[in-house]
Amino acid sequence: MECERQVTPEVRSELKPKLKLEFDCCDDVFNFYNMYAAKAGFGIRCSTTRKCTMTGEVTSKEYVCCKQGYALTSTVSHKRRRRGCTRIGCKAKLAILKMKDKNKYIVVGFNEVHNHDMTTVDKFHLLRSHRNLTEATKAYSADMSKVNVPVPKQLSLLEVQVGGLENVGFVKRDVYNYVRDVCGEVIGHDAELLKEHFMTMQEKNESFYFKMEVDSEGRMGNVFWSDVRSRRAYGFFGDVVVFDTTFNTNRYGMVFAPLLGFNNHRQTVLFGCAFLTSETTDSFVWLLEEFKKTMPGEPPKMIITDQDAAM
Repeated sequence: MECERQVTPEVRSELKPKLKLEFDCCDDVFNFYNMYAAKAGFGIRCSTTRKCTMTGEVTSKEYVCCKQGYALTSTVSHKRRRRGCTRIGCKAKLAILKMKDKNKYIVVGFNEVHNHDMTTVDKFHLLRSHRNLTEATKAYSADMSKVNVPVPKQLSLLEVQVGGLENVGFVKRDVYNYVRDVCGEVIGHDAELLKEHFMTMQEKNESFYFKMEVDSEGRMGNVFWSDVRSRRAYGFFGDVVVFDTTFNTNRYGMVFAPLLGFNNHRQTVLFGCAFLTSETTDSFVWLLEEFKKTMPGEPPKMIITDQDAAM
């Protein structure tokens, strides 16, 4: 049943939307109404959007309170964590219409009355429309991820720095979503990023070596790399090389081929690594030729490997 309460937020008149108020675009409308909602103590979302069938341009749009409508009820019983009621039929909204003669959006409807209490300050950061990851926060999260600091720890550090979780401005789920979006952007550009990383390593130290093959269609082929530490280790312990491959351990199904050895403490040392497009004789010849050309001193006296026929 719809709540019969009548709650009108106390907000300064200059911050309230007014009928016939004009905006250049829908983003300006959302930002203005969201700023008003922040002062009032509620969250907003887009409800309905109508577009021109010919041009695809937005002709009308409605922004409503986050508690508008009603939650869907399922007849199937599932053992899930019980959550509070988030939608209780609130009628507060802001409606805009595109004026063709002015090429602007004008406010044609505004209802400021809610049927629920406004959100308190200590819970305001949980409202979705007011959560925001700033560019500084994104850079901070990226730096923390480079040193393997998990997202919950990142949030705990920020909480201490800003003086409470309510001052952070977002929740843990927002960081996970950002990381997911970044990974989505990286897919399809991994080869370029890998080459840029190798070139950066080479700029830091000229002894870093890498070789990347490219086929006729511009796709990445066989790749081999070795840093100065690995090459120095080969100079001391390169008499015996352990060579084996792993397959289908990455999303591209490429063959990963590490070349290993043992030092005088019987510890494993890495001489070089490679990604191969296939386990063929040509790929192994290419890899071992690059390995022999890169490493100092003589070729290894013994190579321990599996029983692969091509190898």
